Amino acid sequence: MADASRLWHFIGGERRPPASANYRVIHSPRDGQAFRECPNGTYMDVVRAVQAANKILPAWQRLGDEARADALEAFAEALSSETDSLALDDALETGLPFTAGRERSIPQAVQAVREAARLLRAPAPPRADGGICGVILPAFQPALHLCRRLEVTRHRRAHDAETDEADL
Repeated sequence: MADASRLWHFIGGERRPPASANYRVIHSPRDGQAFRECPNGTYMDVVRAVQAANKILPAWQRLGDEARADALEAFAEALSSETDSLALDDALETGLPFTAGRERSIPQAVQAVREAARLLRAPAPPRADGGICGVILPAFQPALHLCRRLEVTRHRRAHDAETDEADL
C-alpha cells in the first residue's frame, strides 16, 4: 500500500507511527478494496498522548476562554474548508453516501465547534480551568463526536459552577 494512504497518530504536534509499529488495513465498504492503513494504537500510544497533553496543559490553562474560543473558531474554519475531502473520507470509511457527510455530518461538526467557541465567550459563573481529556472515538463521524463532547463538557462545567455557588 502506498505511503500516502497511511494514517498516523498526531501526538504532541507531530505525526507519529504507532508504538507497536503495527497498522490495520481499512477496506472500503463499497467495493472491499484496501484503501488506507490505520495505526493500530496501544496502551503506549495513549501514554505518549497523555504525557504530551500534560506537557501543554499549563500553557492551555493560561490562554483563557477568549483565546481558546479563537482556537476553536480556527479549527471550525479548517473543518469547513475541508468539507469535501472530509466527506469523502467519511464515505470511504463508513459506506455512507458522500452527500450525507457533505450536507450533514461535517456541517454539524463545524456547528458544534462554533457553538463550543460561542459558549466560551458567553458569560458564565466562575469555574476552574478545564483539563485535557482523551476520548476513544467511534470509527464513524469522529469529528462530530469530538465536537459534541466539547459542547457537553462546557455545559457540564457551567452547571457544576452554578451548583457549587448555590451550595455556598
